[in-house]
Amino acid sequence: MRTVNRIFLVGHLGGDPEVRLSAAGRYVTRLRLATNRSVRDGESWSQVADWHQVVIFDRLAKVCGEQLSKGALVAVVGELRYSHWVDDAGGKRTRSEIAARDVSFLGGRRPEAPSTPPLLTDGAAASS
Repeated sequence: MRTVNRIFLVGHLGGDPEVRLSAAGRYVTRLRLATNRSVRDGESWSQVADWHQVVIFDRLAKVCGEQLSKGALVAVVGELRYSHWVDDAGGKRTRSEIAARDVSFLGGRRPEAPSTPPLLTDGAAASS
């Protein structure tokens, strides 16, 4: 039987996109995306925010860096991925993130968008 790993989220960005250029020359953009869910609290309901880490690669990463900003409403389609590593203290660490295949801009283009995204060029390599 075939398996499926597909995520679909619609939410607001919690900060400006973080754009990097990897050592291999690939654009890599990270987004913090907030979605809300309703939680019953006695007789009433309240909204709780869930935060998701989204990573985008190549041309789509560049475009997202150019046109998105904090608060933008976006739809993300991708897959859930896990990274495992051992930290400096020897502890095992795990991180989950959504690797985006498609990002739809639902809130329009920011008016002050630069012609190129701000790059963090620390040489961090991207994994896909």
